[in-house]
Amino acid sequence: MVLDQVTFEELWEAMYALEPAAADGAARRRTEADIAALEQNLVETRAALADPCRSERYDPRPRDRASSCPEPTSPRRRS
Repeated sequence: MVLDQVTFEELWEAMYALEPAAADGAARRRTEADIAALEQNLVETRAALADPCRSERYDPRPRDRASSCPEPTSPRRRS
């Protein structure tokens, strides 16, 4: 993969160097609201994993078999 004369390996090396510092900065600036949002995300993720139909809706792989799950309605948007 080449993107504007940058290889995937070069991009990966830059990400490998920068992401720990970015994560450290984000952790230092986090707020109680950030922590609450992460905790809510975990609750919703666990609920989705416990419900096979809900998990199937988030599976990006194409369905190659008939599903017993109803087709999802439009996704819920967060503001």
